[in-house]
Amino acid sequence: ELTRSYFQSDRVRVESKADESPVTQADREAEECIRAAVTAAFPGDGFIGEEFGTQPGATGFHWVIDPIDGTGSFAAGVPLYGSLIGVERTLPDGSRTVVAGVASMPALHERVWAVQGGGAWWERQGKPRVPARVGPPRPRKDSIVCTAGVEYYRRTDRMAALRRLEDACGRMRGWSDCYALVLLATGRCQVAIAPLMHPWDCGP
Repeated sequence: ELTRSYFQSDRVRVESKADESPVTQADREAEECIRAAVTAAFPGDGFIGEEFGTQPGATGFHWVIDPIDGTGSFAAGVPLYGSLIGVERTLPDGSRTVVAGVASMPALHERVWAVQGGGAWWERQGKPRVPARVGPPRPRKDSIVCTAGVEYYRRTDRMAALRRLEDACGRMRGWSDCYALVLLATGRCQVAIAPLMHPWDCGP
């Protein structure tokens, strides 16, 4: 509701962070909203968030937050942005494992979520919840490949990889950010590739 209140409005003001990625007040408010709700329900849990960094916890659980994944789309009024939340559990050996995650697409009224031992699910407005499943294998020439913008390949010195990908695949689309992963998890594309990711991009 918070992100939709900003979406396609004259309230959106885009700033650049130190890494030149875009951020808006909606990003910051959304992360504050998520942190407040989690703290009220699970006091002592830690956080890893894109906008406000890491906050250690005492319970062995960390919430990994990207309040608006696809800020560029959001700021441009394109509905392919999402909110990502993951839950990591610290194991006895000190490693972490993801035990739950959700990708919510507020402007599309769509959500994909999963929990360890509880399956993966796809929810859409007005339709019953159904299992989220990747699609059957297809030949490369018939596959839809979703990928991030060319600038990410250029920034990570992977332009040659992008050209090889173009040569190998039948149909490439720029449905990027978390929307590509939602499409992949529900069988609507066959490949989703991002040459640059952070914990809050892939953990959830």
